[in-house]
Amino acid sequence: MSIGCNELRSVQELARAMAGFQNRYPRVKFELYSGSNEDIQERIEQGTLDIGLFLEPFHLARYETLPMHTKERRGVLLHREAPLAVQDTIYPGDLVGTLVMTIHVDTPAHQELSQWSGDFAKEMDFSANYNVLHNAVIVARERKGAVICLEQDCHYDDMKFLPLEPELSVGSVLAWKEGRIASRAAKAFLQFLQHKEEQETK
Repeated sequence: MSIGCNELRSVQELARAMAGFQNRYPRVKFELYSGSNEDIQERIEQGTLDIGLFLEPFHLARYETLPMHTKERRGVLLHREAPLAVQDTIYPGDLVGTLVMTIHVDTPAHQELSQWSGDFAKEMDFSANYNVLHNAVIVARERKGAVICLEQDCHYDDMKFLPLEPELSVGSVLAWKEGRIASRAAKAFLQFLQHKEEQETK
């Protein structure tokens, strides 16, 4: 069974569900693919992925979805030697004059960040765009710059995470193409997840 995943904290929630399912069905094997919303959707459409873990907001017409409980908090990974590293949060306008890497433009997430920044968005130096956070952090760390991203459970040397203020948090969903789940294992996993959700909401 194949699952596409964004770099999200809700992957931990998905991992617990996978572990519970494999305890019940130990012969089932998972294949994980990491990518952006767009990468994952393209592979689902091509039939190479069964299910995707998507960051909201995202247009998922003709998809069935199951919401995750974990909230994803947006913020900035900043080099500890940067002047802004003494702060506890990042406010609109704080990043003006700082080399900033951000997720690809023309995505709902980028539009959301532009709205949060307001008029300051036009003044910011978006030095590069990225789709995989790990590589962006390496570049930002070398340049002592910043990466606008989601809060992660992992640690990056010399980098400090500062949340946005006002807070900007989003949800995530598991999604699959309506009527297109062919794998018996994937069908059983989705039934397991839906039953688990029903039990937790009682």
